Amino acid sequence: IGGAGLRSRRLTAAEDLLRGQALTDDLVARAGEAAYESAVDAVEDYEASPWYTGEIARVTTERAINAAAGRPVL
Repeated sequence: IGGAGLRSRRLTAAEDLLRGQALTDDLVARAGEAAYESAVDAVEDYEASPWYTGEIARVTTERAINAAAGRPVL
């Protein structure tokens, strides 16, 4: 994910949750939470707080997973 810190990073915790699992709404939400936790430690700057950065990471991760799986994207 980009824009959540000084450099882009992989969301390995979210990847690990998803690997080999049947995709469910709960699993997508858990992967989104893992993305939030990975991004919330980002450096706070004048554009976004760590909370906001984490929320963007959560929402975009959930949307990307659903889109990749051909599921509805909310």
